[in-house]
Parts: sequence; C-alpha cells; structure tokens
Amino acid sequence: MQAVVATKAQFEVTDHFELAGRGGFVIGHICSGVFRIRMQVRTAHEPGFFTISGIEFLDDVTERKVWNALMFRECPTLEFVKPAFPIGAVLLVEEDAS
Repeated sequence: MQAVVATKAQFEVTDHFELAGRGGFVIGHICSGVFRIRMQVRTAHEPGFFTISGIEFLDDVTERKVWNALMFRECPTLEFVKPAFPIGAVLLVEEDAS
C-alpha cells in the first residue's frame, strides 16, 4: 500500500484585486513550497476552501517590485475574498496526492 502525501505551500497575502468575470484574486508572495493548479486554499468560513485555477506573476518595473496572484475556480467576489484572506495572513495551500 502506498502512503498518501499532501503537498503544502505557504502564501503571504499583501493585497486583493478583482476582474470582471474572473472574481477576486489574492495578491502576495510565495513563502514556501510549490504551487499548482487545483491545489486548495483553506478559508476561515464557508465554503471552507477555494481551488486555485491560475497563478499569475505581477511586476512593477518602476518600483522593482514583484508579486504573485492566485485566482480561484469558484470566482468569489472581492467582498468575500477580503475577509476570507486578510492582508498579512499566511495561507496554507494543500494538494492531496491520492
């Protein structure tokens, strides 16, 4: 029998953003681990988790700053994303390898 392994990664939230038709994004920095599409991010309230549908790279060349943005399959509104993933929070992202 093969053991079930969960991949874990951490993401620090620095901001939020919303695009019409794509929902709310979480912007920040990858603290550790590897991120993949279909990994799950836990929330503090219902529905309990969101599934990553995209990972984008953002940069501001003039200020020499870079960020990552996580998009979610569920397309949550910005009003939902802000309290679910507050600025300064470190998100635990998991992928069940079973």
